[in-house]
Amino acid sequence: MEIVTSTIKGQIVIPASIGKKFNIVKGTRVRVYEDGERILVEPVNEDPVASGRGMLKTGGKVLQALIADRSKEARPGIQKTGRNSGSSRNCGKRQR
Repeated sequence: MEIVTSTIKGQIVIPASIGKKFNIVKGTRVRVYEDGERILVEPVNEDPVASGRGMLKTGGKVLQALIADRSKEARPGIQKTGRNSGSSRNCGKRQR
């Protein structure tokens, strides 16, 4: 925990270690609110999609697989294979 001093205007300086941890740089908007007897300051994520980009570090493999799968589905005459596809002629019958 670090202690900071407020100016006559009520301004405080966020310690560098906390600013780096939460990616707070010049111009970053923060939300200030009270919770009981405490004052809380938290950065505002302007674009949650942009802030989550690159989080999984797959190198685009997942996206390429999704695109390939969708293009296969879009081709006419191609049937999907799986549990629920195909005929149901053997439903309920024992396999020998």
